[in-house]
Amino acid sequence: MKRLLFLTTAFATCLFTVNAIINDTPQKKPLIKHDSAITEKGKQVVTPHTDPQLFEVVEQYTDDFNGTEIDKSKWNTPCRPFATVSFSPDNVKQEDGNLNITIKHHEHDFSKAFPHYYFQSGMLNSKGKVTYGYFEARIKGAHVFRGTCPAFWLYSLPGDGKKIKPQKENTVVYNEIDIIELQQVPKDFHIMSCNYHIMVLKPDGTNPDGSEKFTNKFLHPQSMWGHNETVVDWDSRDDYHLYACENRPDSIIWYIDNKRVASVPNYYWHLGMYITLSMEPRTPFEKWNNGKRYPVPTTKEQADAAGFPSTMKVDYIRTWRRKDYSQFKSSKREYNPNDF
Repeated sequence: MKRLLFLTTAFATCLFTVNAIINDTPQKKPLIKHDSAITEKGKQVVTPHTDPQLFEVVEQYTDDFNGTEIDKSKWNTPCRPFATVSFSPDNVKQEDGNLNITIKHHEHDFSKAFPHYYFQSGMLNSKGKVTYGYFEARIKGAHVFRGTCPAFWLYSLPGDGKKIKPQKENTVVYNEIDIIELQQVPKDFHIMSCNYHIMVLKPDGTNPDGSEKFTNKFLHPQSMWGHNETVVDWDSRDDYHLYACENRPDSIIWYIDNKRVASVPNYYWHLGMYITLSMEPRTPFEKWNNGKRYPVPTTKEQADAAGFPSTMKVDYIRTWRRKDYSQFKSSKREYNPNDF
């Protein structure tokens, strides 16, 4: 019988570390130019929908969520803290042909290291890692706005819970591609966010003897990140829409409802990443201060008045790989701070 699967202790510990890294690391906007010619600007868009013969389905990372239980051979549903919320498998369910992720008011201390939370939500991520591919999900947003952010994203784990091997300064050790972050811009739910992040080792942050697990002391003090914003004329809460991204050796390209909306050269996103669905609080239930995110104290009465609990619905995830990547010259290069 399929059952919800918790992450292993080592894996979860590494996730806690990444949470601390993300939450503690100042961010800056990028100088990477969008829609470079390398991303076929002006040419016909090629996707699994337009040219299916060029792609093959990756079954391990494809799921229609038609069963009654999570497929534990494909997915994890972790129990862990993350920034201003904690995740529990209890909030990730397959129902009526959908994967449903619910965020609800739940005032609690997750652990001594991670107090004090006012919301609990859920996360689903792949058991294995992927690098290049075309990743698509059909999603209906959560009804609460402002205050929730349904997300479909890819991310890596520095060290994957293991002792970090010696690496030279400025080595890229963290990748994140946000295929879509819905409803997170508090001024307007029509704004779609498609973001991308890296983290690099600081000049004096290498670990010459390989004796320690990864922590933020190895990182450059600034997280490098970029963002794309697309304005649509519909409400993501009203119906399902397609959100997709192709990560290629030369570029990253984002799509909404099969229309290309953004692209950047792929200088740094070449690590193995986990395919992830999750939902987190946003303004007014969290706040930023000096580059860190903090929970905003919220009573059950306040959460009820705002409309919680709230659920994002996912009809499916589909993943494809191109049959031939040799046509794409890799854009990978050494980290250059002038890119950000």
